[in-house]
Amino acid sequence: MGDIIKENIKQIINECFWGDYHLDPIEVETRIKNKDDIFCKFFVHRIISGSPFPSARLKALFDPEYLKKIIDELTEHGRLKELIRIIKSVLFREPEEGYRPWTSR
Repeated sequence: MGDIIKENIKQIINECFWGDYHLDPIEVETRIKNKDDIFCKFFVHRIISGSPFPSARLKALFDPEYLKKIIDELTEHGRLKELIRIIKSVLFREPEEGYRPWTSR
């Protein structure tokens, strides 16, 4: 992975972690590259929960097949459930029948 990946990781750390954790961008890059499932689930969850651009951030960092596996394993509830539906629709073209995120329920 290159400098663009490291920049994305730094932006994600600033957007999604708010100083809650001390994360080293190089270590994050290594864990993503090694497909550390537990860490990647944690990292993806924080991106979905806190990034203003979750689809773009996820697409820049993860292999699509691996990302789909990670997202499918996340526990969906409340606001996260809605965000995951939108992200699946955007990244994997998996719209839910009858679901339109732009309308209120």
